[in-house]
Amino acid sequence: CALPIWLRSEAAQQRRRVHRARADLRVVRLDDRAPLGGPEGLQAQDQVLERARSGICVHGEQATRSRRRNRGYPEAVRPRRVAPLLLALVLIPGVGREVNGATRWLPLGVANLQPSELTKVFVVVYLAGYLVRRAEEVRSSFSGFFKPVVILVIIGTLLLAEPDFGATVVIVATALGMLFLGGAPLRIFFAWMAVTGAAMAALLMAAPYRMERLLTFMDPWADPFNSGFQLAQALIAIGRGEWLGVGLG
Repeated sequence: CALPIWLRSEAAQQRRRVHRARADLRVVRLDDRAPLGGPEGLQAQDQVLERARSGICVHGEQATRSRRRNRGYPEAVRPRRVAPLLLALVLIPGVGREVNGATRWLPLGVANLQPSELTKVFVVVYLAGYLVRRAEEVRSSFSGFFKPVVILVIIGTLLLAEPDFGATVVIVATALGMLFLGGAPLRIFFAWMAVTGAAMAALLMAAPYRMERLLTFMDPWADPFNSGFQLAQALIAIGRGEWLGVGLG
C-alpha cells in the first residue's frame, strides 16, 4: 500500500510531478497526430500543454530551492566568506595575538587558532566547487577565470598584512594549479602567472628577512644552528630514519 503523504520525501514528490508533466506532453504529441476535432479539441490540447509547461516550471523551481537547501554548508558560512572573515579578525587590535612581530593567531583560551591554515583548506574546497559548477565559463571566458582570482587577491592581501608571505605563496600556487587543471585558457593563465610571479618577486626583495629565509631554504647548512636550524634538523631526521624511522627513544 502507498505510504502516507507525510512520509513521502520531497524528492519523490518532485519526481512524480515531473513524470506527470512528461506524460501530459506525450498526450499532446499523440493528440497532434490525430484530427483536432474542432475548436473544443484545440482548446483541450492547449490546456494540456499549458498544464505540462506549468508542471515542468514548478518542478524546476522546487528542485533549485531543494539543491540550495541541501548543499553541504549554509550560504552564510561558505568558504569564500569564512576565510576572509577569519583573516580580518586576526588584524583587529585586541583580537589577534602577536608573536615575534607577526599577528597570525586567534586566542581561544587553551589553544591558538591560525586562520591561515584553515584558509588553505577553504580555498581548495571553494575552488573545487567553483570549477565543477562553472567549468564551461572558466574554459571559455575571462570572467570565469577572473572571479576566483578576486577572492585570491583579497585573501592574499589579508595574509600579507599579518604578515604571512609563506602561506600566501602556498595558497596562490595551489589555486593556480587547480585553475590550470580546471581547463583555464592558457593565454590568460600564463599572463596571470607572470603577473603573480612578478608581484611575489617584488614582495620578496622588498623585505630582507624574506630573502634571508629563501637563501636559508636553499642552503640550510650555511647557518645550521640559527636560521637554518629547523630545516637542518629535518634533513638529519630523514637521513637517519629514512622511510621507517628509528622508533621511539
